Amino acid sequence: MCYEVFTGIFKTKDFNRNQIPSGGHFVIHYSSALKEKTFKDIEKNLDENFDSVCDFHSLSEEEKKNLITNIYIYDEQGLFLLCSFGNKEYFGALGQGGNKEINLANPQKVPYEEQIQCALHEFVHVVTFLDNDYDNRRFGWVNEGIAMYLAGQKTTEQDLKDAFNSPLNEENLNIIFGDDYDKFCKISGHTYSYLIIDFIMNNAEFGKEKLQKILREPQISPFEILGVSKEEFQQGWIKFFETKYGANVS
Repeated sequence: MCYEVFTGIFKTKDFNRNQIPSGGHFVIHYSSALKEKTFKDIEKNLDENFDSVCDFHSLSEEEKKNLITNIYIYDEQGLFLLCSFGNKEYFGALGQGGNKEINLANPQKVPYEEQIQCALHEFVHVVTFLDNDYDNRRFGWVNEGIAMYLAGQKTTEQDLKDAFNSPLNEENLNIIFGDDYDKFCKISGHTYSYLIIDFIMNNAEFGKEKLQKILREPQISPFEILGVSKEEFQQGWIKFFETKYGANVS
């Protein structure tokens, strides 16, 4: 791991790769206000999960060896939004595969453990979009669900309560399985997306291999890969949701 202090609003894009220790895959750029424990915690979590995330995406050993991700940690969320192009007020983190870059608001200024996990969540996005254009993604539930699942961001009781406040009527199902990301975020889309991936991984007819194929072949409808219609998938997921989590679906 390599660390660099930056000041001002312009990120240092060029860095000396010789500074990266052998086997290191991340370069953390941080403000002077960041405590050492913070980036050590981020480093530890990323290093411990690097192989599992890459292996899930079927990266070769050579691709893993050459994958180096820059992480920029901003002291204030406003500066994070300005520099990371995450122009949504509810954003606190952003991962970009094409740039191999993660941008984070300072974990010390937001719920700490959640933001440490967010760094891993965004790294999943980086790997997912290494070969796919982030702006052309079609299914938020696939991308966010896989990122949450691999980052271990399990749904909490409060997450489920918040999700239940957005009833699974036809309108919200269209949002969850659609391509309007703003609306997706506003109806607890991230929580739902985790539950959808949980359903796929625990369904004998679907499972890990088909989920990996969804990642490898984004040009094909995920429902086609799963061998069901969108409606059949939704019905199966809702039944799973009701049974496992006690959802009151109307």
